[in-house]
Amino acid sequence: MSLSAPAQTPASNQPYAEAALTSKHLILGEPTTLLIRTSSSSPNDQAPTFTLPDAKVQYIRTIKQLTSSRQLVQAYVYHITPSKVGHYSIPSIHLTANGTAVKTPPISLHVHPLSELTHIPTTSSPQPDAPPIYALWATQKTTLYPKELSETSLKLYFPTQLHIRSQGIPDPAKTNCLAWRFNPPTPDRTSIVQIQKHNYHALEYTTALSGITPGPATFGPAKLNIISQKRITDSRYGSIIKNIPLDISIPALHFTIRPLPPKAPADFHGAVGNFTIRATFSK
Repeated sequence: MSLSAPAQTPASNQPYAEAALTSKHLILGEPTTLLIRTSSSSPNDQAPTFTLPDAKVQYIRTIKQLTSSRQLVQAYVYHITPSKVGHYSIPSIHLTANGTAVKTPPISLHVHPLSELTHIPTTSSPQPDAPPIYALWATQKTTLYPKELSETSLKLYFPTQLHIRSQGIPDPAKTNCLAWRFNPPTPDRTSIVQIQKHNYHALEYTTALSGITPGPATFGPAKLNIISQKRITDSRYGSIIKNIPLDISIPALHFTIRPLPPKAPADFHGAVGNFTIRATFSK
């Protein structure tokens, strides 16, 4: 398993701690990986311990990294497997970095019931007896203000017997909404989970979605091309592995754009969301 670095690293050399999940949206029985990073010039191999009700928490290992600014950081890797459907909140985890007490911000994840999975039809299948492919849309909000961003995930569940070699990137139709190009699945964002006693690969695409004007909005449907591999017997070359294209159609995600509150200030220019302001004062 490879682990990508978190998206941001504090610019200063101030001690810090941060936490990131490889996936915040799961189905029952699906694991996710928690990465806790802290800046420290004196690494401590003692991993912090914590519990999460109705979930199995397993410490995996400690890794040391150098940032682009040559700052030494230490990362603790955990596997988390929830046992119930619903919302989970991982509390702040307290650590020490260079003699300074620091803590991670709380981080949330959600376990979706199997009833939220959508059966995805295919044009053809290299394994006619393979279990169906499933999709799961997961978004922070289904109601947005114009220009408000919402983290959105598309999770695809492929039966392991399909032997997926590569996958493209969905390009959904957009009605009254905007979205960044999907971030493709990475090795640390894939996992194996059982659905109805069959093993599946879980792949996750992520993007940021926003609305344009008040009213209904639609993200999708989308086409996706998958390359599957199958071993066949060739009359000339004997047993060979053949690449087989597999076209799937992903249904649309529907949400609502609501109007902004009335009586906006004269200097309001449309910024919507949760903002953090940090200021320092010189003596």
